Amino acid sequence: MTETKCLTRRLLAETEPFFLACDRIRRGAKAFHTNLFAPRERLEDWSARGLLSWTDGGECLLIFRTDRSLQRVYHVAQTSEAIGNALLSLHHAGGLGGDLVSDLVGVPMDIAPIAVMYASAGFQDHSTLVRMTRISDPVSRGYADQGCSFPDVDLAGPDDVGALEGFLLQLLDRFVDQIPEPEELKLAIARDNILIVRHGDGIGGMLDFTRSGLTATLRYWYVNPLLSDRGIGGRLMKNFLEICRDTKRIVLWVSSDNLPSIAKYRHYGFQMKCLTDRIMTRRRASGK
Repeated sequence: MTETKCLTRRLLAETEPFFLACDRIRRGAKAFHTNLFAPRERLEDWSARGLLSWTDGGECLLIFRTDRSLQRVYHVAQTSEAIGNALLSLHHAGGLGGDLVSDLVGVPMDIAPIAVMYASAGFQDHSTLVRMTRISDPVSRGYADQGCSFPDVDLAGPDDVGALEGFLLQLLDRFVDQIPEPEELKLAIARDNILIVRHGDGIGGMLDFTRSGLTATLRYWYVNPLLSDRGIGGRLMKNFLEICRDTKRIVLWVSSDNLPSIAKYRHYGFQMKCLTDRIMTRRRASGK
């Protein structure tokens, strides 16, 4: 890799210079690469909340987002080599501290060279997610009983935010899953995007989704492990499929080695796609 100038991270307080830099890199790209797919409104929200910092190496932008106790790393680059140069420069400048995680999304063969660049800066493979899609057709619609409704499946309300956050924090891997913060949960609840089954004062199961046009995205579908044989997950899924009966497709990500979950999704009409999310991490010396 060619030598690059020394980079320093600075707060991304104003988004307009950042968007202009993204346009500059895209226009001059020989082989454009990015793993930053958040819409402009979300980037502006993260910036306003002081969660973003960035570097501009000329041919590559590195963007860092604070996510609870770690930093998520994104790149916008003209070439894969430019990503490696920027990461190494920032590493030598001491700007790659703490626990870092980056999602490299794409066809496995295409993201392999980018993974090499991250590995050169101390990142290691942590997990791989695979994309699954359910296309709406007469066969797949058969999995959702028309008009199905279960009395114990409710829309989450504002009072459920604390219980939902605690439920997810107990079950999810912070390096793999982008665990929603309370404000994000409140917004999803306001949009009627979280289904729950209550169990006493806690959560027996939950399903979180979003909709955009004719596409729905299933974000989280979890059941309390102590209640796994009571059909809670099935009732949540059937209600979800009924809610989304007018969508053209439903998409989700699942761990490539989670064979039981993959089998469940196949049962409900989801099929594997050749798109992966290769998750790489760089952890502080203590390593946990």
